[in-house]
Amino acid sequence: MTMPYKHKNFDVRRKFCDCYLPEPKEDAYAIVEQLHEVVDDVIMPRRRELDGGWHHDERVGHEAVDAACQALVDFGMLQAILPESLGGLGGALKSTVVSGMMMEELGRGDAGLANDIGCVAWFFAPALYADRLDLVEHFGKEQLLDGKMHRACVAITEAAGGVNIDDTTQQGRSIRTTARLEGGEWVINGAKIWPSGASVADIGYLILATTDASKGEEGVALLYVPADAKGLSFSKPLETMGMCLTDVNTQIFLDDVRVPEEFRVTHGTDMRDIDLFKALATDERATTPGTVTGIMQAVLEILLDFTNDRVIAGKPMRERSLYVHALGGIITAMEASRASYLQACYMFDHPETYGQPWEKFLYCKAAAVDQAAMMAIRTQMQVAMDLMGSYSTAHEYHVEKYFRDLQQAALWLGGRYRVQMDTVLDYYPYAWS
Repeated sequence: MTMPYKHKNFDVRRKFCDCYLPEPKEDAYAIVEQLHEVVDDVIMPRRRELDGGWHHDERVGHEAVDAACQALVDFGMLQAILPESLGGLGGALKSTVVSGMMMEELGRGDAGLANDIGCVAWFFAPALYADRLDLVEHFGKEQLLDGKMHRACVAITEAAGGVNIDDTTQQGRSIRTTARLEGGEWVINGAKIWPSGASVADIGYLILATTDASKGEEGVALLYVPADAKGLSFSKPLETMGMCLTDVNTQIFLDDVRVPEEFRVTHGTDMRDIDLFKALATDERATTPGTVTGIMQAVLEILLDFTNDRVIAGKPMRERSLYVHALGGIITAMEASRASYLQACYMFDHPETYGQPWEKFLYCKAAAVDQAAMMAIRTQMQVAMDLMGSYSTAHEYHVEKYFRDLQQAALWLGGRYRVQMDTVLDYYPYAWS
């Protein structure tokens, strides 16, 4: 059985809240509508192939991933990252609201693809914040405009403490990857694990390091490393339950990797690396709920068809009160998630009112929104699977794929317990002894 995937009853212009959109709103809607069609036409028909099909045939999977990524490049996803002054489309990703909406549309097709594209924007974000267009030009001008798919990697996590490195109350003192200045070059040593795009990134690597852990936040450094840098090596890919081919994770080893002094993102600016790192976390937490909302949207569409086709005592399942109640709970969680992430993205886009993304209010707000959406949607995913029974585990119904994707996305930047710790920081301070 082939499940349908085009649901015109979910109109893009009615799905998203008009009051959050940047001007001109018509342009924002047009971008998201076009992406919705790309997902429908190219990604949805090949969902079963993206991780290699039932037998996980890598050839089948890579062909599907390559076709989907090329469609997204042709749509302009990579060109939209590059500022107009450097020949890119520029405006499309200036709005975090539009970025979140686009991540939702991509998540509806495949969360791994959303992350694959999102990591490229994430890689360039600190340079754009710091107005380091020289770095953007060096690493991105040629690659983002050549009409081909390219990947980038932001390497934060380390084996010893995982994403506890992201715990700002530790003030960067748990970072073990080091960078020392020597003869006009940063010499980087250490290891990272789990970063998306590791080993396959060809644009470059953004490495979180410390110049001196005893300096705390003042020792934190964000360094751009070319993909072909000497001393950069990788483990075999870590095999995971979901996103088998759309999100490649490995260990990264940095052995006396040398980059020019100016490849530190704050070089020549008055900005702090720790602030740009916090902004990265805030951005990810504000937009990831869009991705998981897209996952739930796709599962809801499947479930509505399933409960319409299945009959209980002469009536479709979805017309029986038990199932009406359950479907209502799923829709409630999805709508609440969408409303909360759009609000957080809107706040992110208005620093004149809500402050900068590295300040406590937005940092904590995004963490709360991320976890509210994640917990609600994980709960409702289980409800959806209970309603479908064994059909939810069947590869051809796609739900098991979305379930696996959701579990992976829930662990980005440390998962529930790590992220929830940050929600309280705007209410009271705490510190580790």
